[in-house]
Amino acid sequence: MDERGERTWSEAVSAAVEAALLEVRVATPARVESYDATDQRAVVLPLLKRKTSSGNVITPKPIANVPVPHLRAGGFALTLPVTTGDVGLLLCSDRSLDLWLEQGGQVDPQSRRHHQMTDALFLPGLHHWGDPIASPAGTDPSSDLVLMAEDGDCWITVRADGEVRIKGSAVRLGTPAATSAVALAPLVNAVVTAVVAYLNGHTHSGVTAGAIVST
Repeated sequence: MDERGERTWSEAVSAAVEAALLEVRVATPARVESYDATDQRAVVLPLLKRKTSSGNVITPKPIANVPVPHLRAGGFALTLPVTTGDVGLLLCSDRSLDLWLEQGGQVDPQSRRHHQMTDALFLPGLHHWGDPIASPAGTDPSSDLVLMAEDGDCWITVRADGEVRIKGSAVRLGTPAATSAVALAPLVNAVVTAVVAYLNGHTHSGVTAGAIVST
């Protein structure tokens, strides 16, 4: 302030810059309200209220058609079953995404819009300190790669020593329609059955034969 109690030129500029920055959207936590797994887009609700330069507090409204990127490269993809209530990070693009989402490739956005919530991506997985990912018994996320259900009922872990462990109610190989347990697949079971039958029918003179039971 100057001697008359008015803002100096530098203070006025600083206030104007701060007011402008308050309108710039970069990243904020958000919650999924609904998700379309077919085209990977969601309706999300930003979770941080914001205050304007005039001091008004604004409660965000849901944002529709937000792209949800999954890991994808080299002809492979890893998708997550995003569901209502999941929390993640809403990351705002520096320019309008509309034309790029329609066409892909290198485009002129043809819009002056920048750093807006309507040009955001939702990255699943952000959590507050009270809701960390729990480690199921038998896994060690500090040293191993772990793919798991958060309830701990099933998981796959690749250990640092190269060992792979799998926990689940069933492991199916070949097609989703497979019905045999891996260890008792038809070919293996046929060989085991033949061996058991041979041993049960084979006798030695002077030795009492005992039956071999396949479990």
